[in-house]
Amino acid sequence: MDWDLFVVHWLHVAFGIFWAGSIAFTRVTLFPALATLPKEQAVAARNTLLTGNAKRITLITAAGTVITGILRGLMTGVLDQLDTSYGWIYMLSGVIAILMFLFLLDWSPKPAVLRHIYLAAFPVLFTMMVLMRFGGF
Repeated sequence: MDWDLFVVHWLHVAFGIFWAGSIAFTRVTLFPALATLPKEQAVAARNTLLTGNAKRITLITAAGTVITGILRGLMTGVLDQLDTSYGWIYMLSGVIAILMFLFLLDWSPKPAVLRHIYLAAFPVLFTMMVLMRFGGF
């Protein structure tokens, strides 16, 4: 077994699960619960969740997902497969993931449409990972 590839793949999956899972939990469970609080308390709690330690952890897991995804591709020879469906999916998923990470780096408030695009990108990326696991289309 190629242990270095195993470790990089394991880290990639773990970081990705944490990144996507934390966003899903926040959006599906936490934010709706905050909506039941008085407005000023809900805004304060939401701002706390989107800054500080929570933001730092999200940035670390997002960066970890992107970096290990790039490493994994390089370790498995994706540069020799760029003209295949696998290579195209790899490149497109890399661009999407990097754009999502850059979205997180910008601390300024964003229009709702950009937040929705960011959230919609997670199932797209997940689908692309499944496609790559099976070699492309």
